Amino acid sequence: MTYTCGIVEDELLSERMLRGYLKRFPFLEIAWVCSYAEDALEFVEKKKVDLLILDLQSVPIHQTSAFYSLVAHQRCIIITSVFPIQMVNIPLDVVSFLNKPFSIETFSQAVEKFIEIVDD
Repeated sequence: MTYTCGIVEDELLSERMLRGYLKRFPFLEIAWVCSYAEDALEFVEKKKVDLLILDLQSVPIHQTSAFYSLVAHQRCIIITSVFPIQMVNIPLDVVSFLNKPFSIETFSQAVEKFIEIVDD
C-alpha cells in the first residue's frame, strides 16, 4: 500500500534531507511540499495526506495558529523542530517529535510508528 505525505518545511536543506529520507521508503509518496503551516492548511483541504511532516518554526504556539489547527485536525503527524519538546505548550498527539538534526535511523523509527498506527 502507498501512503501520501505532505511536508511543511521552510529550510531548503531540511526539505532536501526529508525528501532524501522519504525516497528510502517506496510506500511513502510526497503529495505536496510547502514552507509554512498557513499554506499547509490550504493543501490539506485540497489534497488530504496520510502523513504530515510538520516543522515547528516558532514557540510559543497559540491556539489560533495554523500550526495548532494542523495538529488538531491531522491524524498522523511527525513534528520536526530545533526546539526541545519541553518548549511546546500544546498537548501533542503526534506520531513522533524529532529534534533537528535527526538521523535516518530516528526518522525510520518514526515511520515505523506511523505504519503501526495506520495498520491498526
